[in-house]
Amino acid sequence: MLLLTGERSPAHLRRAAELLRAAVPGSCLTAFPGVGHNAPDQEDPVRVARALAAFLRSV
Repeated sequence: MLLLTGERSPAHLRRAAELLRAAVPGSCLTAFPGVGHNAPDQEDPVRVARALAAFLRSV
């Protein structure tokens, strides 16, 4: 499972992602510096696409 979050996302969402990473063996959590909750569709789609491609190559 790939989990993506932004460092500027609300604290409860970052915490939920951390809990999921801890609960799901083999999961990967990426926190994007300087990015808020809307990283995939508004703030940094290129960086998100790169993280997704790297994850897919690893599975």
